Amino acid sequence: MILEYLEFRAYLYDREVERKAAFLLHELATIWRCSVKNAKRKLKKLTEQRYCSYTPGRGRGNRSEVQFFTDFRKELHTVIRQYLNERDLERLMHVLQLPFPQQWIDDLRKPIQEQLGLQTSEPATDVLHAIITQPMTAIDPARSSITFDQMLVSLIGDPLLQYDADKDELLPHLAIAWEADDRYETWTIFLRKRILFHHHRTLTSADVKYSLERLQQASCANRWLAEDIAWIHCLSPLMVRINLRQSNPLFGRYLASVPMTIVPADAPIQDKHFIGTGAYKITECTESKVVLEAFNDYFKERPFIDAVQFWKIPPEKAQLIAYRVPWMTDSLDRRCRKIA
Repeated sequence: MILEYLEFRAYLYDREVERKAAFLLHELATIWRCSVKNAKRKLKKLTEQRYCSYTPGRGRGNRSEVQFFTDFRKELHTVIRQYLNERDLERLMHVLQLPFPQQWIDDLRKPIQEQLGLQTSEPATDVLHAIITQPMTAIDPARSSITFDQMLVSLIGDPLLQYDADKDELLPHLAIAWEADDRYETWTIFLRKRILFHHHRTLTSADVKYSLERLQQASCANRWLAEDIAWIHCLSPLMVRINLRQSNPLFGRYLASVPMTIVPADAPIQDKHFIGTGAYKITECTESKVVLEAFNDYFKERPFIDAVQFWKIPPEKAQLIAYRVPWMTDSLDRRCRKIA
């Protein structure tokens, strides 16, 4: 019950006078994300466990009153130190997301930093714990526009081509080769063999057709990338031809963009999740946490980092926390560190 208690205490902190505060039961239901009936049960447990005492309001709609027994700041410190000692990052991050004065944890900055960054557990697994301050909005390649969301998409999936900005040239990726006619109206794409999606189905031209047609939907934010496409024809499982309505020499650059990431035709995107072919697969995605794990069957080099956990905390608390990750050569890992 300690987390429910801290959520309750943090919510009422601004109202506290001599450790007393008034509230409505429906507020507890909102805080604890449950029904009013269950909120009453939790409140009863808190009183039984001597976290507080509770005086119900008289009459419908009248405020109830709670009396706390301890200093909130000291109690918060005790709980945070306990989670630090136990290396319980899940609960620690939950507590750090609560609305309490940021200066309260100034003296805990160093031990909190030590729990972040790159950690190695037993058996030998390298996990990067990173802080984010903005919520994830949509991990859907066709609809992604926020920098963090696009970074996640680029880790989970792959486009057909890659663009090297330093050399100003297109490079093979999911496509091993490509051709364009003299007018840049007809593009033929040749796919690599034996590329696997995270659900272990092989990539085919039908997935390319499906992915590009998703971009043509009227509701798609990145529709402009596919508006020149007249038709897409699967010549074979590993060949696809794209015919444009007009000449577009830059279409190869479009094929290298994040919204053009290829998704499987047999696995529609739901609940902010998508299945890709990328170096990492998404295993957890909530409002407060995103977890990526290395995909062992990735068609290129396996990532050095085995898992990346992004934790969302308020910006004012994130400013108190800084951490360093040892230099590594893997480009995907550098991208993770840059966005964190």
